[in-house]
Amino acid sequence: MKSFASFIKNIVPYSKFKEAKIWTDFYDKDVPDEIYIPDMTINDIWDATVKKFPTNHALIYFGKNISYHYLDELVKKFSSGLLAQGLQRGDRVAIMLPNIPQFLITYLAALRIGAVAVLINPLLSGREAFMQFKDSGAKFIVTIDRLFPRVNRILHKIDVEKVIICYVETYMPSFLSMALQLKNKVLLKKDKFDSNKVLYFRQLFNYVVPEKPHVKPDDTAILLYTGGVTGKSKAAVLTHQNLVANVLQSRAWITNLKEGCEKIMAVLPFIHSYGLTACLHLSLQSGSTLVLEPRFKIKRLLADIKKYQITIFPGVPTLFAAIVNYQGLQSNTLESVHSCISGGSPLPLFVKRKFEELSGGKLVEGYGLTEASPITHCNPLYGINKERCIGLPYPNTDARIVDVQTREILKSSQIGELEVKGPQVMRGYWKNKNETVKVLSRDGWLATGDIAYFDEQGFFYILDRKKDIILSGGYNIYPSEIENVLLEHPNIAEAAVCGIPDDFYGEKVHAFIITRNGLNIDKKELIRFCEGKLGRYKIPKEFIYKTAFPKNFLGKVLKRELNKNSRV
Repeated sequence: MKSFASFIKNIVPYSKFKEAKIWTDFYDKDVPDEIYIPDMTINDIWDATVKKFPTNHALIYFGKNISYHYLDELVKKFSSGLLAQGLQRGDRVAIMLPNIPQFLITYLAALRIGAVAVLINPLLSGREAFMQFKDSGAKFIVTIDRLFPRVNRILHKIDVEKVIICYVETYMPSFLSMALQLKNKVLLKKDKFDSNKVLYFRQLFNYVVPEKPHVKPDDTAILLYTGGVTGKSKAAVLTHQNLVANVLQSRAWITNLKEGCEKIMAVLPFIHSYGLTACLHLSLQSGSTLVLEPRFKIKRLLADIKKYQITIFPGVPTLFAAIVNYQGLQSNTLESVHSCISGGSPLPLFVKRKFEELSGGKLVEGYGLTEASPITHCNPLYGINKERCIGLPYPNTDARIVDVQTREILKSSQIGELEVKGPQVMRGYWKNKNETVKVLSRDGWLATGDIAYFDEQGFFYILDRKKDIILSGGYNIYPSEIENVLLEHPNIAEAAVCGIPDDFYGEKVHAFIITRNGLNIDKKELIRFCEGKLGRYKIPKEFIYKTAFPKNFLGKVLKRELNKNSRV
């Protein structure tokens, strides 16, 4: 069998390229300048893998193995249940789940029938989730029992036909499942919900498997909410073709990936575009095994890396920093890992060097954004790696720097806004043309909102964020959202939220506050005020009181000055 790299090289001759991209000279040896991206869907990728690797383990969940063949049977039955309950092609299904087997079943079943998966972060507050349910027009919601009370409180406000409840314990080994159900199970009482709307996950398996509806590559596959460049929440519309392109680009980048043999650590949440592509899609495309981690717990994570001999580990700097700093780390725990790509925030050089020393594998930094499915750049796994650098554009991806004001295309070493173009770039924002035209040109260039430059070899560097997005533990946090919540407090006159550099999280959320009466508000009171209005990861870690904010002549708060004065 030919290697994946040789296959795509033979299909696309190098003479095809319209213009030279200087960065391709620095790709790893077997990474092609450009790859062939066929007209296919995620469903086509899944069907091909199931046919080729039916007995391979598709996933491992707390020691329970599920084969590709068995998972495919579950997907087909669940898709039948969705159809029987009234879900149709083009309808939206909100998936509000951690990394558990039911996520894969629901996601693949929804795509199978041509529905659109709306990926909702389980950490969102009820109010935040409500806004996304309503905006997407989700017809069905799939969530876990522990989150149902949060959904139930807003159910009467949204036009949802069915809420499907599943349990974290269901696909665990029986002894562990029973123990956790006794300890943690949240009992749902009939008087708490409308029985016509709520179903249990298992009920959707009781239907005959229908013929698979025809789904086209340019059909919408997912809606993913992001603040994007402007910080205002909206959903990126990603097609099957977008997702297929990005997983094939990622597959080509990891030249030593052995089809059907890899074990991929899935601790990155699938509801995030990075986890979806770098973990779930990459594993499904290559016939690999996903080791699911619904929550990050360092001791269990390390035990699973060693037990299952993890080979590929996509993550964020916070994860890798936690591992290299863990006191109980054994010398041979990481020795099976050969490839790690870090995204979400800058990768500290110390963390990179220490992880590679401990594992013997490669840890490199990449870059992307939800609007690009998400990966657009990555450092070579075996070639040149430069400090504080996001690397080179992926195959089939173009990148340039433009002047922020004039949009003139700049040369190497000149600083401006990074723009990218490629088959992984979104169609636009869901029902939001005004926001779409702000970032997506008619000829397909996506403005990232990041201030950057590239050097003479085509390596790109991010210097700043155009709209002060905070990157904390791999999450994008938008200051304006938090500021708006704080200003709802009757005693707060002004609020400014910034990301303060942090060795562990990358950045921590700090809120600067001016009160109406000049008196400090108790920190615990402010945290309680934010709870229920913001996801926990968005609630400021510190509240700093000021009598005045530094501002420019237009009255805009100079957050850089606040940051500078707050660093220790």
